[in-house]
Amino acid sequence: MKMSPRYLIVAVAACAVLLFAGANAHAEGGKANVEAAKAKGMPVFVDFGKTSCTPCKMMVPVLDSLTKKYKGKMDVVFVHVDEEKEYALKMGVTMIPTQILLDQNGKEVSRHVGYIPVEDCDKMIGNTVAVAPEKASKPVKSETSGKKSAKGKTCSPGSVCK
Repeated sequence: MKMSPRYLIVAVAACAVLLFAGANAHAEGGKANVEAAKAKGMPVFVDFGKTSCTPCKMMVPVLDSLTKKYKGKMDVVFVHVDEEKEYALKMGVTMIPTQILLDQNGKEVSRHVGYIPVEDCDKMIGNTVAVAPEKASKPVKSETSGKKSAKGKTCSPGSVCK
């Protein structure tokens, strides 16, 4: 059975669409997107890599998953090292893929080199997202805070008022 060139082109195009569908759910654009996230006061998970590197390609579904899971709490950004060489060097990236987690103040919290599964990313992210601006600004109230003890002293937050 002979296939016409027309069907071959359609089949190749369909495979390409399926292969790359959803591959860009995470933000691309390098330094500009990292700086924008830092300006919002959000933690940022930055993946430095290339589109031609096999472990970097394996990171695409991981980044997509993190983007969905932490939407509104943390930005996930891909930095293409060939397009942003100076920024990658400034960030100390010498091997790819490299993942760097920045807290809401833009300070590096954690770094990993190589492919990393989603579960390990979650461990890497840890409490960094839990202290994102919308949660960090809420004061923690204690049941005893401000109450008077039996001896007339004001109780401190978190203490047992006797």
